[in-house]
Amino acid sequence: MVRILVCGDPALDLVHTSTKLAALCAKSGPFEFLLLTHPPLPESPTATLPDSLRFPIPTYYAAQYSSRDDAAALAAANLTCVGPAAALSLHGLSVVLLASGYDDPPPTAYDGALPPEITAA
Repeated sequence: MVRILVCGDPALDLVHTSTKLAALCAKSGPFEFLLLTHPPLPESPTATLPDSLRFPIPTYYAAQYSSRDDAAALAAANLTCVGPAAALSLHGLSVVLLASGYDDPPPTAYDGALPPEITAA
């Protein structure tokens, strides 16, 4: 059986969210991955991640904005931005993630590289 977690808007305190997630995984895990229903940062090309951020399991989210500059920080935090829309095949589950405003993409296109298990929708 595949066990996943889904989390609402974590943007208020990402470090606190990752700490609570670690405690939940230790108590009730293991979980295969986490899906965020909102991007972990405001959808802005200039937003940054806290240096101490580290999610204990692979974490996926959709966002209109991301850049290759974020790649190292995202990887270090165990976060994967799938772009504005993507179909994922994770542990035998098919998951589609759509960013808010997907029908009206911003003028700056998503330019992040996708891992092999993710197909842009």
